Parts: sequence; C-alpha cells; structure tokens
Amino acid sequence: MVPVKFSAQELMAVVGLSNALLPVQELLSLAHLRSLLFIAAEPGLSVNELADRIGAPQPTASRYVAVLLGRYQNVDNARPVQFIIQEVSADDPRRRALFLTADGRRLIADILGSYVKSTSNGEHG
Repeated sequence: MVPVKFSAQELMAVVGLSNALLPVQELLSLAHLRSLLFIAAEPGLSVNELADRIGAPQPTASRYVAVLLGRYQNVDNARPVQFIIQEVSADDPRRRALFLTADGRRLIADILGSYVKSTSNGEHG
C-alpha cells in the first residue's frame, strides 16, 4: 500500500482541526459533538430529525441528547454542562425542539475560532 501524503494546505487543516478539538475531548465524544453541530446548524430539530442527520437509531440519538442536556456526563467533580435545551415546538406541542444553550454556542464558537486561527496563521502544533 502506498502512503498518502497531504498537501501543505490539507496538513494545515488537519492539524488545525485536531488542535481545535483538543478542549472538547474531555467533555464530549465525537458522536456527541456531531449531534451538537447538527443542532447548531438546524435549531429546532427534533430527536427523530437528529437521528436522521447523524445516521443513528432514535434511541441512540436520545442518549446523545441526554448527555448534551447535561445528564450522564463523567467530568470528575465538575458540574454537568448543559449544551442544549429541549423546548415544546411552536409548530406542534407534541414535538420537542432542540436548541443550543449559551454554553453550547460558546463551545462551538471556541472550536471554530481555534480552527480558523490555526489555519490562517499556519500553525502546525
């Protein structure tokens, strides 16, 4: 098998993304982070819609939502962080809509800011 080499620009993006995700690794898994990003991109998603976006069964998406709501987080002696809230949908009172909290917004802004900064400054570690 021939090793694949990244271009300088691709390498900068890979390293930048890796560095941007460093603060998240103690808080959320990749699956939880993907869920959070979909909720950020489409505020008001239901759990079923989130399950469709992430390609997971509805019970799995429900578990991810529970963690993002601040339940079941394993951070030693720290208060759980509520990254999202669940509200009754304005369109259908039987439906629950998912939205970012200020902490969720801040986490995504920090990741994006770190990524943009590292890729625009040419940082490599």
